[in-house]
This record gives sequence, structure tokens and C-alpha cells, in this order.
Amino acid sequence: MMTKEAEEHKLTINPQDFLTALQRKILLFLAVDYPRTMNSTVRAMSGNYRSSWDAFKELEEKKLIKPVSIKFYKGRKYPQFWATENGILIAMSEGADPKILLRRTQAIYPDNKELQFLVETIPILGESAYNMLYLAVITNGKIEESDLISVFAAQKKLTEEEKRRYNEILKRYPERHKQHADFIKRARKNLKELSDMLDN
Repeated sequence: MMTKEAEEHKLTINPQDFLTALQRKILLFLAVDYPRTMNSTVRAMSGNYRSSWDAFKELEEKKLIKPVSIKFYKGRKYPQFWATENGILIAMSEGADPKILLRRTQAIYPDNKELQFLVETIPILGESAYNMLYLAVITNGKIEESDLISVFAAQKKLTEEEKRRYNEILKRYPERHKQHADFIKRARKNLKELSDMLDN
């Protein structure tokens, strides 16, 4: 079930050409669950094996899911899948609960602080952040640093409570805090140069 916050930030662009209904269902299921084998996922979703197998392969090709661990069963190895960085951001755009996603991301990608920061902050930044990152994945197949800068530069006017929450999160990620500060300095410098040029 979609949370109220997720409903408010649900993607407004039409991504139907990017994900089929079954691909979307599998991605959202995995994103709020733990890594699973394909067979385990199909059983849990009461799905059709053949169509689910095709959807899994297509999600892998789109780099939205990948094997993150191995399950041993009767002496054989079976890959267990979970969302990639792009997959997590797409799942958020599609309405997955950000709080659950954050817990799973911290457990599965404990060293990826940049990703954890995005999962925490994008719900605060709102609809434009979801749309911009989704479009970056659809268009380029990945999210570049320039996309992230655009997201933060184009963020909506935040309420005082949203600013407080955002700053609290930012303080827990020193590297991202420094990048924000550097970006603001560069933006101020560029605006000053533009202003000086217009004054001449």
C-alpha cells in the first residue's frame, strides 16, 4: 500500500514506455523486501514463471535490479536480486515507501552514503526531484553528477519544517555538505560575474 507521502510525490510524467506493469510490480516488490531469488519472488507474488523470468531479464538489462547476494540450496548457487541505485530511485518515483527503502539501502549498500543521502532527501525535495531523476535514467541510463546538481538547484520552496529536516540530514553526510557549500559558492560567483557583466 502506498503511503500518503509517497502518493503526494508520485511521478507525474508518463513512464509507461520504460517499464511494463509486470516490471514495475517486480521492482516495487523487491525494493521494499529483502533480496530474493527469481523463483522466490515469483512465488511470493503468485506470478507466472515465464513472464516473470522475462521481466527479470529486462529489469537487469535496464540496470534496475542486479544480484546482490547468493543463496545456497541443495549444493547449488542461486543469485538473489535487489534494486540498483537507479532502481531504488525509480522505485521511489513509482511510490515505494522511502522509509522502508532507506532501511533496505542501509542494509544492502552500507557504504554508499551518497545513495542513502538521496533516499533520505528526495522525498523532502518533492515532485520535481522525482521527475528529473526518472528522466535522467530513461534518457541516459544513469544519473550523472550534473543531474544531482540540477535537482538540488531546482528544488521547490521548502517550508521551515522541510528546511530543518533537510539540514539535519545534510549534517550527517559531511561529503555532501561540502559539495552543497561548494556549489553555492560557485553559483554566487557566477551570478556576481553575470551581474557585473550586465552592469557594464
